[in-house]
Amino acid sequence: MKATLRIACAAIVLCACGGQVETTPGPDSPTWVRAFAGQATEAIATGPSGDAVILFREIETITRLLRHVRADGALTAVAEVPAPSAASTQPIAVRDQGDVLATAGDVGFLSAYTTSGARLWTLGEPDVAELVAVVQPTPSGAFAIGNATAPTEFSAVAVPVVDSQVSIFVLRVDARGRVSWGHSVPLRAGGATSGAAQPGGESCAVLGSASPNGDRVGSTSVASWFVSRFVESGPSWTFSPLIADARPLAGRVQFAGDTAVLVAIEFDAHIVLADGESLEPRGPSDILLASIDATTGALVWTTRIGGDGAERLEDMKSQSDGALTVISGTTNSQEVLVGDTARSGAGDASVGFIAALDRRGELVWLETTNESARVGATAFGRGGALFVAGDFGERLSLGPLEVSASGLNNGYVARLDLARPLR
Repeated sequence: MKATLRIACAAIVLCACGGQVETTPGPDSPTWVRAFAGQATEAIATGPSGDAVILFREIETITRLLRHVRADGALTAVAEVPAPSAASTQPIAVRDQGDVLATAGDVGFLSAYTTSGARLWTLGEPDVAELVAVVQPTPSGAFAIGNATAPTEFSAVAVPVVDSQVSIFVLRVDARGRVSWGHSVPLRAGGATSGAAQPGGESCAVLGSASPNGDRVGSTSVASWFVSRFVESGPSWTFSPLIADARPLAGRVQFAGDTAVLVAIEFDAHIVLADGESLEPRGPSDILLASIDATTGALVWTTRIGGDGAERLEDMKSQSDGALTVISGTTNSQEVLVGDTARSGAGDASVGFIAALDRRGELVWLETTNESARVGATAFGRGGALFVAGDFGERLSLGPLEVSASGLNNGYVARLDLARPLR
């Protein structure tokens, strides 16, 4: 029997309010969806208040808009922010005051913005580094993770780049935009692809890809993919799976509480893990999920999401205590296997999916969208809430939540109730 989310139906209200098509909550419903016509979703983050901030890109103008949405679905603020100078998308983080950390566009590397879009401070120079991840684990500061293609410096932290190669770097940034410490790692190829922070802690994890011809992170030789934990003194450990015949595809990293670091990697060829396990994708591509001991960097367990079709990774997020992890992406498999658990897939179409897994990597529930819809990013809120953001064509169906909009390029944000996840 297919496991699905238990979501109360919502009443749909169509309005001509700045291109928005929105769904309001039904009576006593903890769930809702809001749609925004002509916009694509790039990122989502939640702050201590439980509200969500979603970064949208207007399709025609490429304008970036930060939309602040309360837990009840009410839109409280909209602000325009600069487009990134070195990447097509950009990460965001929400601070205690509701301010947002995001790319500084053509004036720097990282900026803090108020809810109205006013710039509070800017860090770094423009056009020398790509912002890969920004995370806010404590009120006192954030981690910013990036790739530099030219030598640069952040306060006293130098990031050297040699012979047109790349350096990944980690910065600990306080509430005023000052760098308290940082580290850089030169690579022959590749770079950082994802980053996460220990909840309430002073360390972060970086997922990256490297050259198979001798790159090192700290004292560890790394293969195509690696994950490192950084503390103030530098990399405390590095885990590198041995990948043969595989090109780097999408990857995400998350802390699952204080004891585990989770890594999700989309792979399309033979892969060999550090424990000797050998995997082949069941279809064109699968998603591997690995749990790594947060203290030692040792591999603890692995599972995967895959079927006869292609599974594409979009995002992964874990609750702060590690009780639940959600992986989002797209699939066109007839049947999707999550570990040893089979669920109905998309048939011949490509649909978005959200898979929720427990601490051991076992499936709790799996939900899919209709055809031509994407689950792009997720974020946990307060009180058993999961915010989901993505894109759709003329219609979106996610469980009993449905909404329609004109045109073929529309963005959405939805709130799901994790307190009652199964029908």
